[in-house]
Amino acid sequence: MSTIDDHSRLLRETLATGLDGAVLCAADEPFGVSYVSDAARSTLLLLGVSPSAFVRLDEQAAGGGGSTDEPPVAISDVLPAGLDADELAIAREAAQDGSRVVDTIDVRGPEGTIRGHMAIAVRRIKGHLVWSIRAMDLSERQTGRPRPEPTLDPLTGLTTRPGIRRALEFCLERLDVLGEAFALELVDVDNLTGINDRFGHDVGDSVLREVGERLRALVRGSDAVGRVGDDEFVLVWPGVRSLGDVRLLHNRVSESIAAEFDVGGRVVNVTVSAGALFVGVPQDCDPDDLLRGVDSSMRRARADGPGRMVLTEQRDHVDRTGTFVTVGELREALRENELVLYTQPMVDVFTGRTAGAEMLVRWQHPERGLLGPADFLVAAEATDVMDEIGAWVIDKSVALTAAWERTSPLGDFRIGINAWPRQLTHSDLVGQLAAALDRHGSRPERFVVEVIESQELQSRTKVAEQLRRLLELGVGVGIDDFGSGFANMSYLRDLPIDMIKVDRALVGRYPTRREEAILEAIQSIGSAIDAEVVLEGVEQIAQLETARRCGVRLVQGYLVGRPAPASRRPPEGRFPLPPMTAPAQRPPVE
Repeated sequence: MSTIDDHSRLLRETLATGLDGAVLCAADEPFGVSYVSDAARSTLLLLGVSPSAFVRLDEQAAGGGGSTDEPPVAISDVLPAGLDADELAIAREAAQDGSRVVDTIDVRGPEGTIRGHMAIAVRRIKGHLVWSIRAMDLSERQTGRPRPEPTLDPLTGLTTRPGIRRALEFCLERLDVLGEAFALELVDVDNLTGINDRFGHDVGDSVLREVGERLRALVRGSDAVGRVGDDEFVLVWPGVRSLGDVRLLHNRVSESIAAEFDVGGRVVNVTVSAGALFVGVPQDCDPDDLLRGVDSSMRRARADGPGRMVLTEQRDHVDRTGTFVTVGELREALRENELVLYTQPMVDVFTGRTAGAEMLVRWQHPERGLLGPADFLVAAEATDVMDEIGAWVIDKSVALTAAWERTSPLGDFRIGINAWPRQLTHSDLVGQLAAALDRHGSRPERFVVEVIESQELQSRTKVAEQLRRLLELGVGVGIDDFGSGFANMSYLRDLPIDMIKVDRALVGRYPTRREEAILEAIQSIGSAIDAEVVLEGVEQIAQLETARRCGVRLVQGYLVGRPAPASRRPPEGRFPLPPMTAPAQRPPVE
């Protein structure tokens, strides 16, 4: 398959924003496919296309498109096998002169009977055939009027169980071929029966629609969310790396649902019970096995009371129940010096130099190995042990930075320290930081306190007071995970933010034009309010290129530097592109 040129790259970005699915292939034999949009993948999977075709396509894209060991993925590989071949050939040939050909093609089952229809539009553009596709049901073909897909839930508009099965088949295929882990979560609305009994089924239906909208807002283009029962929803998350990631994702789900529902002037409060499953190694199972497993976890959670979650890890065909640590264990960890400091670099995309680092806490558990913050800070956040852990992180971070300043020319190197919501509302974070700076002799302007988004931040008075005191101290303030969960534009209006860390959910591994436009808009806002913008979760060259085009100076992620144990020298990130001149920035707002 030939390398995609600049024109076709722009074309792909345009296609990604279309409402219909889009497929891009060469105009000549063997009609090698170079791009299939997320919408097209969903439609084609539902019409019976094997996930292996898309896995092969992703493999070839990851290899740069230049491999000669394997033939390109042909257009016939990504279209349903039951399409009428003659109609397909006629449409393809008619499009060769550059005109747009629209047709409706029958999709037949193995026995030859028609089981569905697909509307297509084909056009030749600069050596490529662009296919726009949309599945149709029988009545739509007969009347010409679109109807909702039969695979969509009529109440919420989400996919249903068949669509979730397809998404899980795709994840299992990628896990087997590419080793990409994934997770799924079954969410059960705890008190729907009580809502129906008290307010009526119309209100209950409105709550379910709103739950669907909130879940839809949390997922990326590569994720799937569906309604699989009266009050049950399933989320599928490809590319999840660990149990800790699953817990963070669940926290976002829980916080989103916990916000009050205003239904026709009635305020309704909702909680959810959830079962989640992390799948990290190839499995001898099918989607139904996974759904049964996550249903079992959800039922265990519900038995413990409303608002609970049970997380299991499926590894080597054995489910292991993941449990949160206890506060007592955390206090013991502090006494026994089991907490350790990690650092992750931030890199300047224009100079290629490491421009800063984020300080991260890990727990070297004597039995369970190294635990990430999502594995233990959930327990800490509810009690004053969070204050102790926060004070420990501040002291160790400032001490380490002071040591770096004595031995290395740091220049404008900045250090990010995470502040969890409880530290901003229940402890004297500013006093702890001021004391640490005085004790170790480090400069306050070198530090940025990164505020982790949470529903608690909706109560702004105490938070804003602490943040303004930080600015008076000379310490910067950043908003972490911007664009997900509760992080929203009013933060930038109400809080003294001078760093915006864009959540990985907003800009995927292969950014679309829509995602690039969003990042560009955030950068424009950052420039206007004199706030540095950082793109998090960078794992691909395409994300670096997007950051450059948008004028975003700093990036953070596995591509430029993974978290590593803190050492006597500042962390060095890697930058796999040559330096370039940064674009001019707008002056800040007065």
